[in-house]
Amino acid sequence: RLKSSIAGTADLTAFGRPWEMCPNCNQPYRNEVAIDLSSAFIDFVDEGEHKTGMAKLAARRLRLVSFGTYLMSTSRSGAPSKFLDDAKETSRAVIAMIDEIRAEEGRLSQPVQILETDAYSVLGMAHLQRGTKEGAAEAVLNFTKCRDICERIGHRIGTTVAESNISLSLAKSGQSRVDTKDNLCMYDTMYQHCLATSSESSPTSISIGIRLADA
Repeated sequence: RLKSSIAGTADLTAFGRPWEMCPNCNQPYRNEVAIDLSSAFIDFVDEGEHKTGMAKLAARRLRLVSFGTYLMSTSRSGAPSKFLDDAKETSRAVIAMIDEIRAEEGRLSQPVQILETDAYSVLGMAHLQRGTKEGAAEAVLNFTKCRDICERIGHRIGTTVAESNISLSLAKSGQSRVDTKDNLCMYDTMYQHCLATSSESSPTSISIGIRLADA
């Protein structure tokens, strides 16, 4: 709380960093620790002196990212239903806030549009992990929205991930089959691109690495 208060909301990255990064290893918090801290961050913003629209969105972005990373890590074992419900609620809250910004300002910045794709992606993952054909069908709808926005803004990796998620969801819903060989090639290419543009410890690299192992 003190570090965020000192950083202020002029730089939202610095404002949220104490809730996102471990000060000892300088790596993002993971799984339930990350989810719990994101909840505390939302309470801090909503109840304190930093309750601006963008600060509230930044706090919910962190919660969305926490759920996204968690759902990717539990893609094999499955996440408890409580986390799936909370992930859906968080995704819908982010989408609603972005819709409000769009209505007020008419145009969204690139980072906010990418956040919107993340919200639809996490919403799709939460539906998919229900393990039902109905859930998979809902996942297709959300991953398609994610892909359409990614294509519109030129977010190449996001488009590729969304298309893969659509194929997987269609297979889970019984509407198609997944081509394992194509998936392996696609994820390997994406993983190499992530290593070249960021690092193996980045959230995107970790997520795609998990998908590569699952394929």
